[in-house]
Amino acid sequence: MTADELRPLLRASVCRPFTVHAEGKAFVIPHPEFGALTPRGDLLFVFHKDDNAFEILDVPLIARVEVHEPGAARS
Repeated sequence: MTADELRPLLRASVCRPFTVHAEGKAFVIPHPEFGALTPRGDLLFVFHKDDNAFEILDVPLIARVEVHEPGAARS
């Protein structure tokens, strides 16, 4: 996975939730405000929906991204 593949999902004008699969886990990004790339694009911050915690993912280790229909984000 590359930052260039993730940026359109984080900058989309129509919010489409998506799930990032990395390190054998699934990380849900229900809205672009819950994900952020570092300026170099090598790290993705995934903010938790219900608290102030976050995960830091190494972008090259992301195996795939699953895009959902609006309103269909998985928890």
